[in-house]
Amino acid sequence: MSVCLFSVLIANYNNSRYLQEAIDSVLAQTYTNWEIVLVDDRSTDNSFEVYERYKEDSRFHIYYNDVNRGCGDTKRRCVEVANGELCGFFDPDDKLARNALEVMVQQHEEKPQCSLIYSTLYLWDSATDSKTILEAVGAMAEGEDFLISSKKIVSHFAVFKKALYDKTCGIDETLSSAVDFDLYVKLEEIGELYYVDEPLYYYRQGNVKSISIGNSES
Repeated sequence: MSVCLFSVLIANYNNSRYLQEAIDSVLAQTYTNWEIVLVDDRSTDNSFEVYERYKEDSRFHIYYNDVNRGCGDTKRRCVEVANGELCGFFDPDDKLARNALEVMVQQHEEKPQCSLIYSTLYLWDSATDSKTILEAVGAMAEGEDFLISSKKIVSHFAVFKKALYDKTCGIDETLSSAVDFDLYVKLEEIGELYYVDEPLYYYRQGNVKSISIGNSES
C-alpha cells in the first residue's frame, strides 16, 4: 500500500475564507499520491472562486449538491465518489500537518486488520497561531471499545480503508450532527481501531460555519 491513492475528503459549505489554507496544507504533504474529493453543499459564498483555481488539476474532483443536503448526506457522497484505497475527512477550515498522509499510509500498510487509524490533534487558534494538544483524544482502554469508552475519544485525523467502509451500510445521510461518531462506530464493527500518538491535524477554533458542526440550512 506504500503507493496507494489517498482520498482527502472535504465537505464544504461557505468556508471560502479558510478553504485555500486547507488546500495549501494538502499541497504541502510529504506523501504525494493523493486526490482531493470535495463536495459543495450549495455554498452561497465565493467558494467557487477557489474551485476555479484547480479546475485543470487532475488531482481535484469537485462535485456540487443540487440542493443543500446537510452534513450526513454530503459526507456520504464524498466517500461514494472517492477513488482512493484510504480516505480521511478534512474540514475545509482546518489544516493538516505536513506528514499527515505519509504517517497514515505507513500505519495502514503495517496494520491491515485496522479499519480506522486516528491521531491526536491540535486545538489551533489561527489568529495567534497558538496550539495545544487535545488531551481527550487517545487509545481506547484495554477491553473497551469506542462506543463505551469512558476515558478517551476518537477524532481527527481519522483515516479508514475504503474497502472496509464499503462493507458497512455507510454514513447515515439523514444525520445533521454526530456524523463522524456514526462513521467510527460502523468501522469498529468490521475492524480494529488504532491510535497514533502524534498530532497530525490542526482543528481551527471559533469557526461556527464548520460543516462538522452543521450548516444553517440543514
